[in-house]
Amino acid sequence: MGLDDIHKGRSWRRRLVDRVRLRLLMLAAAAVVLVALYVVAGRQLVTLVPDYREQVEHLLSERLGATVSIGYLGGRMDGVTPVLEMRSVSLASDDPQSPAKPLRVDRLELGVDLLPSL
Repeated sequence: MGLDDIHKGRSWRRRLVDRVRLRLLMLAAAAVVLVALYVVAGRQLVTLVPDYREQVEHLLSERLGATVSIGYLGGRMDGVTPVLEMRSVSLASDDPQSPAKPLRVDRLELGVDLLPSL
């Protein structure tokens, strides 16, 4: 085994390491771009949340079997986590015979941590 054989082996290994390093760098750059796009899209979409207040009230009323009323519904991004904010929320029984008083909540926040759910 001569000196030329050693140099050939090193250059082959070096090219392989360089290729792997380049692919990892490209993968990291793509991940950064995707996270940035997600945050920008999320910030744009949470501004539309107030438009869905009535639909959210209806859905919650159906699922909970009680009348749900939401005074304010909004959204924001907390880093990469979308957060829904509800104010003046009340939950009342649909049964007029029920002696239970409505449940009232001044402020409610719901954060959705998407990364663990992937």
